[in-house]
Amino acid sequence: MASRDGPGPIIDTEPVPDEFSFGPFRVVTRARLLERDGTPTSLGSRAFDLLCILVNRPGEVVGKAELMAKAWPGLTVDESSLRFHITQLRRALGDSQDGAPYVANVPGRGYCFVAQVGRAASPPKQAFLGEGTPNPHLPVGPARIIGREADIVALIDRLTARRFVTLRGPGGIGKTTLAVAVAHKIGNRFRDGVRFLDLCSLKDPQHVVFAVASALGMFVPAGDPSSRLIESLKDRQILLVFDSCEHLVEGVARLAEQIYQHASSVSLLTTSRESLEVAGEFVLAIAPLESPPENLGSKAELAKYPSTRLFVECAVAAGRSPPFTDAEAKIIGRICRKLDGLPLAIELVASRLSAHGLIEIDELIEGRLRLAWRGRRTAPLRHQSLSAALDWSYELISPAERSLLESLSVFPGQFTLQGASALASDSHEPKETTGVLEQLIAKSLVSSRPKAGQPLFRLLDTTRAYAKEKLAASGAANAAGLRHAKYVHQALTPRSYEPGGERPGGWAHRAELLSDARAALGWAYSDAADYDPEFQISLASVCARLFVELNLLEECRVWAGRALAVSENALKDGATKVELLWAFGHAAMSTARSSKESEAALWRGLKLAQEIGDLQNQFRLLSRLHALHRRTGDPRSLLEVSLLAEAVAIEIDDPAALARAQSFLGDAYHLSGDQRRAWELQQAGAAADAAIPNLPVDHFASPRGAQNLSCTNLWLLGFPDQAIAVANRLAEPSSNSDLVLYCGGLCFAARIYHWVGELSRLEEVIDRLENYSRKHRFGPLLTGSRALRGVLHVALGAVDEGVKLLQPGLLGMIADRFEVHSGPVAIALAEGIAALGRPADALASINARIDATAAAQGDSWEMPEFMRVRGELRARNGDSSGAEQDFLAAMDLAERQSALSWRLRAASSWVRHARYGEAAAMAVAELQRTYERFEEGFDTADLRAARDLLQR
Repeated sequence: MASRDGPGPIIDTEPVPDEFSFGPFRVVTRARLLERDGTPTSLGSRAFDLLCILVNRPGEVVGKAELMAKAWPGLTVDESSLRFHITQLRRALGDSQDGAPYVANVPGRGYCFVAQVGRAASPPKQAFLGEGTPNPHLPVGPARIIGREADIVALIDRLTARRFVTLRGPGGIGKTTLAVAVAHKIGNRFRDGVRFLDLCSLKDPQHVVFAVASALGMFVPAGDPSSRLIESLKDRQILLVFDSCEHLVEGVARLAEQIYQHASSVSLLTTSRESLEVAGEFVLAIAPLESPPENLGSKAELAKYPSTRLFVECAVAAGRSPPFTDAEAKIIGRICRKLDGLPLAIELVASRLSAHGLIEIDELIEGRLRLAWRGRRTAPLRHQSLSAALDWSYELISPAERSLLESLSVFPGQFTLQGASALASDSHEPKETTGVLEQLIAKSLVSSRPKAGQPLFRLLDTTRAYAKEKLAASGAANAAGLRHAKYVHQALTPRSYEPGGERPGGWAHRAELLSDARAALGWAYSDAADYDPEFQISLASVCARLFVELNLLEECRVWAGRALAVSENALKDGATKVELLWAFGHAAMSTARSSKESEAALWRGLKLAQEIGDLQNQFRLLSRLHALHRRTGDPRSLLEVSLLAEAVAIEIDDPAALARAQSFLGDAYHLSGDQRRAWELQQAGAAADAAIPNLPVDHFASPRGAQNLSCTNLWLLGFPDQAIAVANRLAEPSSNSDLVLYCGGLCFAARIYHWVGELSRLEEVIDRLENYSRKHRFGPLLTGSRALRGVLHVALGAVDEGVKLLQPGLLGMIADRFEVHSGPVAIALAEGIAALGRPADALASINARIDATAAAQGDSWEMPEFMRVRGELRARNGDSSGAEQDFLAAMDLAERQSALSWRLRAASSWVRHARYGEAAAMAVAELQRTYERFEEGFDTADLRAARDLLQR
């Protein structure tokens, strides 16, 4: 921004352009601003003067004596001072693109600016910051207005067309600045000029007329002076600016309407926190400065948004030396969002950088300090701090408006009319609340905007902080917190999982209650709240549902866990406890580990649901237990819960539940190794789902979940192309709004892409899986994504990197009980170890996996592949007989499981290692028969490899 040393004058008889540009720099002379790539650069006053002198005469050597005379007018200085400031200038500018300095030293003569300079035409230089000749009837014009270019154009257009415009907005939004800037720009269009009236010092509305008359140099008699004033204005062409009208709104409104109606050559520009609501008035609402989104990328983006540009300029003016780092840019963006893009707030906070660091300021503005920080001593009292600006508004509203404003500060963000009514004091009727709210909106203390046909309201963050202080001081904060928590509880309770209830997916429009749910829980479990365990637990229960639907499972786990930790005797409602146990088990399984704690919570919930006869929640809990045991890869437990789910579905007699129960059973048979039976059940479940019109109740499970294992089932059965089609659907980002199920689908899609050799697609889904898992803190899935990346590295030949990921990844997946996806990891690890020249270690590794799997699951669905890989490693270790036994055993087991693709792999391995005699002929014949059983997938990796073997 401007220099830190003060705005020292530049004495020059030559016309000096308003702007220069060279390289990445821009110089605005009258604003004394130096920018690099749109970001203000700090430069001392004398160095700035020297830059302007030199850049105005590019390519010309300017003598040292002349430079000192112009930069230090009337003073005698030593040449060392000149050298010092030239050095400072060079350091600020750096070198040009060709590596040469912008300012060259010409020995014995002086200095020369050597870069190409662009100029903007300008009138002869004036030593002030306003436009043109100073107007004695106006405050000094602003040096530069950031982010209001469109507002200035709109205001000039409206004022020209309508004659009477009110700038409306909350305190600190920049109404006065904008009005003064426009008055300077267009004041010369009016024959009789412009008059500016700062009304903030007036107390009596009757005095407005006298203030206008005084500004016009008129004497008006006592009594009713309005008619005399109007009569004198009829022949004048003038712009009257009435600033800060909100405390005198009745008096200003009457006079402004009279002037508009009877003095047709007079234009009126008023600024107020509420509209005047009179004939002829056009209201122009001033919006906050645009702030960057949460994903602000780098410091270069600071210049794109008016709020951050203003912050940077004010910070530089306060002594903060640029440039800012990318990390600091993110903090600046966050600060500007917290300040709602309010110019006064940004200026006051940025000015504190001389005393605090950015991180400290970011933390401090969460409290009351931002309200107390003071700005310019010369500013009007109401603009010297945010607290003063809000005091000004607060003192102008009625007791009922103050009470409602304070209660509304409990809302952390947007709220509805129903919410406002719920937060109003018990003494307020709904109709009365509506009227009071309308007054707060009219007075710019509450903002309103429609969304989906329903108005939504909010307090600016600074207003909320101020009102919250007033609420605490009144002693009513606890009562308001309770009303808010009850409102949240009531708003979420109707979203039930009972038959005919709304689908969980229908909660999407309730997402606006998220911040309220967090605030309500924070209050209910705080020391400030009255201890009511029944309400605490019930509130946590309804909020847990919302967290699940919005994929905020870590929050769900924490709050459900806290509620369950409350004394058992405090909970009388069994259905509420069932809900909490379901939520905790589901969330813990997805975010922490599929641990015994998660499983125990689900079984406890199931037992309680059985005791109270809650069939719907029995099915929901069984669906979570099904998901848990599917992830652990435990087919026996999976079959047990699937059969229980089938029995409950029959009792419920709900077609959706019956369809899903069939899919559950299909998953159980798939993991136990009966691929044909699995396919039949999964197809029956899918067909039953498709036959249900609109799926009216989907609280049991997601139909997409049945597709996860169906893709691997299809591949094993010998339908690679169909498996790829299902995997592609699972990998679509919009395929499932339930992110846990979606990430589970990505894991199965990754298997298919690995098996068919589409490694680029494998990398895509691993990237997506890792990003989602990290963002939503899905711990087991994040571990799985890293292990799968190790699988990818080995497949690509980067064995060292792969093994480094696979070793901890496999241990982590076992610890997380994520075994269903650990098979490919164990195989890739063994193959990687062998590729590193340690075949014996590799063989020991796969043997350990086979023994563990056989002990836990028997002949599981992956056993044929484990045996084939062991055969490959035995052959590498010189055990040809053992290798052949493994290949034959793998083929036999694959045949019994209807796993044609496993059989093809085992036959291909046998051909590769049975090189001579009758064994080789038998192997080739077996591979030929297996290959001929395929009807599709001939371009996938295994079938291409088999075809090449047969051709050789």
